[in-house]
Amino acid sequence: MEFFLQSLDNHRIFNFNNVTASNTPGEFFNLLKQGLTCSKVAYISTLYFGETEITNELISLIEIRNKTGKRTVVFLDAARGMTKHIKRMIFKHNLYENFYFKQMNFTFLPGRLSEFLSVFHSKLILFDDIVVFTGANITDDYFTTRIDRYYSINDPSLANNLIEEFFFPLMKQSKRDGYNIIPKNTQKIVLNDYKKIDNQSPKVIQYDETSEFNILEALAKQGFKEFYISTAYLNFPDKYINLLKNLTVKIFVSAPETNKFNNYGLFCNTVTEIYKYSSLKTALRLPKAQIYEFKKEGYTIHTKGLWAFSDSLSVTIVGSSNFNRRSFERDSELNFLLVSNKKEHIDIFRKEVSFMSDNSNLATLKDLSCRHYSLFIMIIYFVINKFL
Repeated sequence: MEFFLQSLDNHRIFNFNNVTASNTPGEFFNLLKQGLTCSKVAYISTLYFGETEITNELISLIEIRNKTGKRTVVFLDAARGMTKHIKRMIFKHNLYENFYFKQMNFTFLPGRLSEFLSVFHSKLILFDDIVVFTGANITDDYFTTRIDRYYSINDPSLANNLIEEFFFPLMKQSKRDGYNIIPKNTQKIVLNDYKKIDNQSPKVIQYDETSEFNILEALAKQGFKEFYISTAYLNFPDKYINLLKNLTVKIFVSAPETNKFNNYGLFCNTVTEIYKYSSLKTALRLPKAQIYEFKKEGYTIHTKGLWAFSDSLSVTIVGSSNFNRRSFERDSELNFLLVSNKKEHIDIFRKEVSFMSDNSNLATLKDLSCRHYSLFIMIIYFVINKFL
């Protein structure tokens, strides 16, 4: 473990003792409700809030927190998050001091175009000393049928650091003009002072999109016996392809028929076809990889992350990144690498991999090659590849 950690000595590293994993969207919703009900301080960073009653229940809890003097701060992407509904909720419940909106692109761009270019995609939840790592958004299907990951660590040192180094700078740089708008040109938040601590204890390491390749490179050099990646939207950058091409890696993706985009009309169905074609392109470029398509009746998959195991070490990455070109080149991401050799932690990591494996089918290169791909889809794939 010590040698591996030395390769990451430009990141802040924290010890952790216990980590718990919520297993279902319903458990995630209950975690949010309990946190907003019981904690004195709450910070939430996510892409957007939903617009129906189940999400409005959380809005009501924030209003109650304000009336009882509890601190609540929510960060959303300006293009995706500042909807007419959320504006109405802010006005109705007087939540102007609670919601902050991160502007990633020029303000004059229409919302959907701005979202296409880049979004504030960083996901993180804090309730007092409890830090929740997830890739989930705060909306109905993520509480019912859309599967993500949810890790909780109770650590005051980690929580305080994230407040000071991640949340506070965003708040301080906001423009208060009726809504708290965080300009697109805010300074990059980088944690780069290595914390000299016991190298035998489990570790959690925070990083953003600027460090993701370095993290993956360090993992690829470690010589893990088992290597798994899950992404909701498969489209590896060239640098990742070159990094992974000599590894025997299992990749979990959504089965085309269960892709969430299928629910949103003809254009979004085209997006599903594009990602289906991307699976073929990935298989052609990574001959040692195996692609598994997740399909569970009544559910869609938003699970993204990495798991790797050796005799003496296990790791997982949990957070917002899909490990695709968007995550690498365009969006603002926030991720956490957990490193441990404790059996109870390894069991949690392996339970996730087993769940993905049990609900996925291997899609061989022959399987992928036999599918129909229209010329239109192939052209669009290459035209908009940098945005996928």
